[in-house]
Amino acid sequence: MSHSILIKHTNKPNIAIIGAGSIGMLVYHQIVQKNLLTPYFVDTRKIHVPISKILRLEYKQKVHFSKANFYPTKAITSSDIVLITTKAYSVPQICKQIAPYLKPNTILIIMVNGIGVIEKVKQILPSHHFILGGSTSNGAMKNKNTCFLKGLGQTFIGEYRHHEVTQSSHLYNLETLNKFIKSINATYTHNVYDKILNKLSINAVINPLTAIKQIQNGELLNQENLELFNNLCSEITPILQQMGLKTTKEELAQNVKNVCQTTFKNYSSMEQDIAFNRKTEVDYILLPLIKTANDKNLSHSLIKELYKKIKNKLN
Repeated sequence: MSHSILIKHTNKPNIAIIGAGSIGMLVYHQIVQKNLLTPYFVDTRKIHVPISKILRLEYKQKVHFSKANFYPTKAITSSDIVLITTKAYSVPQICKQIAPYLKPNTILIIMVNGIGVIEKVKQILPSHHFILGGSTSNGAMKNKNTCFLKGLGQTFIGEYRHHEVTQSSHLYNLETLNKFIKSINATYTHNVYDKILNKLSINAVINPLTAIKQIQNGELLNQENLELFNNLCSEITPILQQMGLKTTKEELAQNVKNVCQTTFKNYSSMEQDIAFNRKTEVDYILLPLIKTANDKNLSHSLIKELYKKIKNKLN
């Protein structure tokens, strides 16, 4: 198989972004502005020749334009970092597609919603040591080639679980990784699982409820929705505790309320998926909770009901 190098080598490390959704576009603009890396998109689905697009970032009435190049899958051979920001369910197939082109020392970062994806990636790429996770609370939405940044949050990059770090971790190109972390204003952590789990706790409440009711995040705080909101927080809390999250029902409810208030007029990703009749990420958001509840014999009737409704597209 011929692995053609498509990207010109510069004095800056190359980063391939797979997934030109809201987070992928936001990260691209952030990297362009810091100018520490050479970013480009890789489309593993359909393109066979490079194409260019003008991407637009809008934040607080300021607009930033960037030209972005999109390359076929084989451009992965030129990458020092590969960042995947697609829907969670797409990641396993993407990793199978890029596997023949992935260099042994390339840093692979998975930044998607939900939990359970990185475990699957490690099975698909068992000999690849440089697999990191990412979690962000940046509030971004996409419309065509425009990314609307609704609010700045925190971004964490790091090893999925500290005890899984191998002796080969010292082979990481730390300078390249640090440039990426600096470019997107992130924080490095030795256990990003905790951050991913914390984000899951928020998504597991907001996503299914807004999807089923087809409402904005802030509307969950309306009086007619509060009973269902509180019941879901009560049911989810002991399950999350079993998964390793140190929280109480009161803390969880308050954290979710805070997010609803700061993203009052935003639509959740699952709400948008249902609205546009797209596949959802419910298998990576609610299904892990159901599996844990079954294993630990915990009540989860409401979660199961929400899961079934989402899987059936509300029918």
